[in-house]
Amino acid sequence: MSSFVQQASKSTVGSISVSYPEFQNSQEFLLPQNDFDEDEQLYNAVDTQALIRKYPNIEIPLYKIDEQEALAMVVPHFANSIAERYVAKQIALLSKQLTQWLILSPCQINNNISICRLDLSSRMFTDVPILQPPHFITGICASLLSELMKLNVDPANIGALVLNSEGQPGFEKIDADALMEAAEKSASFLVGEQSKQKFLKTLSLTVRKINSAVTSGMYI
Repeated sequence: MSSFVQQASKSTVGSISVSYPEFQNSQEFLLPQNDFDEDEQLYNAVDTQALIRKYPNIEIPLYKIDEQEALAMVVPHFANSIAERYVAKQIALLSKQLTQWLILSPCQINNNISICRLDLSSRMFTDVPILQPPHFITGICASLLSELMKLNVDPANIGALVLNSEGQPGFEKIDADALMEAAEKSASFLVGEQSKQKFLKTLSLTVRKINSAVTSGMYI
């Protein structure tokens, strides 16, 4: 998704903050002064730094796409499922202002299909095959869909595309063909019909450049 948003003309209109103040104040992890133990203090300090790296403070920008009355957000992987659900709830609150949703999620499809869609009774992407068991999505995309259902958002207005990928959750590498096929299907929603071809051309050049330098896939 970041590849999509990077190629679009946009401006930042908001953000969602996730912070762990209890991890930032290392004093909370130190022993009382009268129980000072140098080895224990060193262990606690190292452990605290590991927690800070695992659960960093994050500011997730919310963008407005200039060519379209659309908002876009790229959400990173969360090691903390509680934080992930919190972010999903905050994003879902935008349903009061939005009429349609486009969600892109990675999944190792393994059946020679680049992209699928979730069976949500949606009016969007009806020409894309439905994702079949045992395949499924996880992470922020699954959490967001759950929150939208709780808010009674009409599934007909939710388009969820699943892109073929490989790798561990949160570190999936998206197949380049899947990325371009998803872009072809969804570009008009993101940047509008008039800017679609320019957007696809720029994205294609970026994908080819990354592929020629690294591998046959890329991260979104």
